[in-house]
Amino acid sequence: MNQQQTVAMWVGIAVAAAMFLFPPWLSGTEGSSAGAGFAPLWNRPPWRPAGTRVDVALLLAEWALVAVITGAAIVTLKGKGAREALRRFFGADWPNGPPSAH
Repeated sequence: MNQQQTVAMWVGIAVAAAMFLFPPWLSGTEGSSAGAGFAPLWNRPPWRPAGTRVDVALLLAEWALVAVITGAAIVTLKGKGAREALRRFFGADWPNGPPSAH
């Protein structure tokens, strides 16, 4: 794993950890619940009543999205071809812009 891939991996881990520490919350009963926002894991949202719980389904969806984005970044930044992959994605003149811009 090269340095860019390592940075992408640690950024993904940090984002997932932040999501764990500040998860989405639900309030209400199982049959009728509503989003209660985001709050620290150790302190449920103070603006919601007892019965407020972590929205595990949404948290898992968030983690899945971070895992996909982090994985894509790691694959894209693989080896010496990373710069060429970015050129293919952004255009042949990346990062200097079109020739007329010089």
